[in-house]
Formats: sequence, structure tokens, C-alpha cells
Amino acid sequence: MQTRKLRHDKSLSAREERWWGISSWLLLGAVLILILATFRHYGLTWDEELHFIYGERILRWYTSGFRDFSAVDYPTVSRYGGLFDLAAAVFSRIFPFGVYESRHLLGALFGFWALVSVHRLGSVIGGPAGGFFSALFLALTPVFYGHQFNNPKDIPFAALYAWALWVMVRSYERLPQLRARDIVALGVSVGLAAGVRIAGLTLLGYLGVLWVIWAWERAGEGKRGAAAKSVPLLAGAWACAAILAWPCMMIGWPWLQTSPVRNVFLALKSVLHFQWPLPVLYDGRYLSIAELPAAYLLRWFSLSLPEFYFLSLLAGGAAFVCGRSGRKAFPFKPAFLLFVVAAPVALNAFLHSPVYDGLRQYLFLVPPLAVLAGTGVAAFLKAKVRRGVKLFAGAGILATVVITAYDMADLHPYESVYFNRLFAGGLRGAAGRFDTDYWGSSYKEGAEWVLHHYRERHTEGSGKSRRARVANCGNPFQTAYFLEKTVAGRESFQTVWPRDNPDVFLAVTRWECHRSREGRVLHTVERKGVPLLYVIEPSKKPL
Repeated sequence: MQTRKLRHDKSLSAREERWWGISSWLLLGAVLILILATFRHYGLTWDEELHFIYGERILRWYTSGFRDFSAVDYPTVSRYGGLFDLAAAVFSRIFPFGVYESRHLLGALFGFWALVSVHRLGSVIGGPAGGFFSALFLALTPVFYGHQFNNPKDIPFAALYAWALWVMVRSYERLPQLRARDIVALGVSVGLAAGVRIAGLTLLGYLGVLWVIWAWERAGEGKRGAAAKSVPLLAGAWACAAILAWPCMMIGWPWLQTSPVRNVFLALKSVLHFQWPLPVLYDGRYLSIAELPAAYLLRWFSLSLPEFYFLSLLAGGAAFVCGRSGRKAFPFKPAFLLFVVAAPVALNAFLHSPVYDGLRQYLFLVPPLAVLAGTGVAAFLKAKVRRGVKLFAGAGILATVVITAYDMADLHPYESVYFNRLFAGGLRGAAGRFDTDYWGSSYKEGAEWVLHHYRERHTEGSGKSRRARVANCGNPFQTAYFLEKTVAGRESFQTVWPRDNPDVFLAVTRWECHRSREGRVLHTVERKGVPLLYVIEPSKKPL
């Protein structure tokens, strides 16, 4: 009878694993189809032209046989890794889309890579169910999903960071006898992440922490001798991974190639001492970087993450408390991920490092957070908790998942301006207190409205008609790219600076730009009743 029950349990477990596996594949397939169907919908952000130029210069560095130093001498930007920009320069030459549309597709594919890495990482920690929920939660994180299309720095870094974490946690299972390909995977993943942002080198420190945890766990099991004997082997493997990471980091970074050791320290110094001269809207007030509170990042996490994160993390904590039975029950891998998330936030608060634009520079922490939340739900479903409690908690998580999916559809293609209802009061509650479309993604929709609806012709002194002048309060290319795509657009419109007496002025709400011109509002780009951009026909000179 007991044997029959054991077989039944194994059969049930196999069916459950198969079901979660199929669900995960369907989820990943649906997200990929959605990316391919919508990547053209997203506008341009302020930094994209800068990164486009940088990518072209890096490509010339190679095609000129290392004689074109324009990428090395590029002010400020040369001190940042250009791996994604180099890949985008090549990608845009292969695929038959516009330059920036190709970059958006590649960025979204990096985001999809993060999704796959999160699924694998969640599966290693929480089984097939953990993998499914981890991927589901990341796919339904609006701030991450929206940024993946037009953020050429933070999303590629987050994707490579998530991949490196998966490779690191997978290596934990094989310690102390790592295969050569495990060490190669560790070095390559860390190096490529650092090739986008120098902060990727911190992954080497996290790798050391993870292996120390492994040794401590072995010692706790009464295997102190074996753990001690493994230390030289692990130190050698770590050194090999670090050495391999260095050339991988330099692939898209000509400036670093000119001095592979000295310039690493200069790059770190540049990051730590970076200055942002403009004010930041925080809780209804414009503050300088120095005036922002130490809890800035924590506040933005609480505002930007969907409610199911908080419910799932609570459920995971409850599962740990209910299922704990001594030292062996301690969740070392989730604890490691929690450390990976908490350490940068704590360091930022301690050093008061420059931070702005909400979570943008810290989006790399969202994938491990999704794994913590996803594996927490998976553990809660298996925990010895009353059925009524499980149903109640599950209903709450499901409800917030559905609401978030609805909000994402409602905000499209501005998922990045999402605010949760619990702590922010939704987009309406946050508007005016925090920046919404701080990168000007909505200029695309405004420019397309002008292209199709603004027909008025203007005459010069000679009586000849002239093109209507269009300006914005961001980067001119953000509207020029769309206005100049067609012959009709080039014949009818001219992109100018705000000081050049524009006929049409496109203004986002950041820094109250929409109040800098008096005139007639022709059109408003809005979501959920909140204006993101105004199309204004100026009547007076700038205030």
C-alpha cells in the first residue's frame, strides 16, 4: 500500500512538473510574440541618439583596424561600456527596420533574455512552479517591460546580470568539482555584464559570497574537512573566471582596451562621482541630488512594483516560517538573492550615490526580486498551510496579477510610467508628485499627431509657403526622426530648437516644460486621464 502511494505521489509530481513546464513555454512564447508585434510602437528616449553615435564609433574602431579613435575620445560616454551599442550597430545593418526600431527590437530581445534567465533561476531554486511564477512576475513588471524597448543601457545590463546570477546559482549545485565550461560560463557572463556597466564586476564579489555560503553549509553538515580542502580549488576557479571576464568586458569598450587595468579604476571613479545637475521631482518637490533622502530607492521600489510582489514575498516568508525544521531548512539560495538585492540599495543609501529617474539605474535588481517573489509563491503552495489561507492568499495574488496586466494594456506603450495603487495611488495619484514620462517616449505619438493633423501652411515675406517649424523641450531628434520619415513629412515640417520661433511646440510635463509656452493646446497625449505630453501652438514668446 505504501509503495503504491509513493508511486502515485511520483506520478502526480511528474504531471505537475510537466504542467508547469508547458505553462512556462506558453508564457515565454506569448511574450516573444507580443514583443515582435509591438516593438515599433515605442518612442525614442533622450539618450538613444548618444548611444547610436557611440555604437557607430565603436564599429569604426574595429573596421578601421583600431585607427579610428572617435569612440575612445568620445566625451564622457567613452567611460561607459558599449557592448549593447556595438551589437545594435551590427544588428541594425542586418535587419530591415529603421535604425531605432532595430535597436528597440534588440533591446526587447535582451529583455526576453532576462525573462528566460529568470525562469531558469527560479526553476533551480523553486522547481518548475518557481520558474513559471518568476517569469510571470517579471513579464508583468511594467517598469521593466516598458524600459526594455528603448533603454539602451539599463535593460541590457539587467539581462546580462540576471544571466550571470543564474550561471552562479547553477554552479552552486556542482561545487566543488566545477567543469571547465562552468568556469567559462561564469567568466563570460560576468565579463559581458561589466561590458555594459562597470558595476557588473560586483558579480565577482557575489560569486565569492555564494561559494563561501556553500563552504559554510558543508561545514554545518559536519564536513568541515572537505570544505577546507575545497578552498584552494574554489579560489583557483574564481581566479580563472575573473581572468576570463576581463577580455569579455573589453569587447565593446575601446577606451578600456587602451589601458585594461588603469581605466577600470577610472571608470569606477566616474560612476561614483557622477554629477546630475538638474532637479529631481520627489514627493511634489523639486530637489537636488544632494537633497534626496537616503530611502529614495526603497520609496521608488514601493511605488513602482506591482502589488503581487509584496504579497508573494509575504507568502514566501510565511512558507519559510511554517516549514522550518532546523538548520537544513534554511533557504541559502533565496538568502543569497536577497543579499544581492539588498546590498546595492544599502550601499547607495550609505554612500548617497547619485540616483534619479526612479528605478532606471537599478532595474538590474528587478529580475532577482521577481525570482524571490516567484519562488516564494511556489514554496507557499507546497507549505503545510491551511487550505483556506492558501485560497485567500492565492486569490489576492491572482487579482493583483490580473489588475497589473490590465494596467499594462491601458498604459501601452508607456508601461514604464506605471505606479501601483497600494503605495502610489496609481498613475493619477503619483502624477504631479513624481516624474512620469521623464525620458520623452511620448514625443513619438505627439509627432505622429502633428504629421497627420497639423495642416496649416505658413508664408514668408516673398509669399512662398514654408515648412511648419516643430520644436520640443527634449532632444530634437526625438520628433525629427518621425517627422522626416516620409516625403510628405519632410516637405511639410522642419525641426527647430525652442528658441527658433516654432509653430508647434511638443512638451512633456517634466520640469514643468508644458508651462514654458503660452498658446493653444492642440492635442494631449495621456493615459488613465493623466497628460504625458502637450501639443501646443505658441501664441507668445517663451515665458
